[in-house]
Formats: sequence, structure tokens, C-alpha cells
Amino acid sequence: MPIYEYRCGHCAEEMSCLIRASDPGPDRCEHCGRRTLERIVSAFNVRGTRPPSERALRYGSREFLERPERFGQAMQAIETRTGMKMPADRVDAAMHRLSQASKSS
Repeated sequence: MPIYEYRCGHCAEEMSCLIRASDPGPDRCEHCGRRTLERIVSAFNVRGTRPPSERALRYGSREFLERPERFGQAMQAIETRTGMKMPADRVDAAMHRLSQASKSS
């Protein structure tokens, strides 16, 4: 049976569920009880434990707003993984778009 991962669209909590392909997935968030779950792509690692920099790529947008240092960690992880550095003005613009999106929801 595969393990599926879900993220709540309301509270951004993530959860993992062991589900048979023929069974429906969860319909409510374990944390807040809302029906705003969406299945996310599960990360896997064939070499063992994921380094801390890789964990930063799994943070949700709400976490970036509540703890801005995580946005910086994610940008560093992207740079490490791709070898490309995003200019500071583009990072600032991305953070601004995130904050505007959270105000409208």
C-alpha cells in the first residue's frame, strides 16, 4: 500500500496516510478538521536521510509568511540543488507576492 501525503489548504499542515489504491483518501485535515486537503507530490530519497537544506523545499507558503527565515532557507536549498542564484530583487518580489496572496485569502 502506498503512502500518500496531503496538505491542508487552510492551515498548511501536512499529513501522510497509508491508503490502498481502491480506498478514498482522507476528507478532513487532522489538525483543523476542514475539508481543504489536497494531495501533494511526495518527496523520496533513495540514499537515506534528507539533509536539512532539502527539507526547506517542503515548507508551505503559510510557513514562509509566519517564519520568513524559512523562505531564505528554501531559496538557499534551490540554489544548492540547481546551482542558480536568484537575484535579491526577485526574491523580494516573490515574498511580496506571497504576502499579497495571503491577505486576499
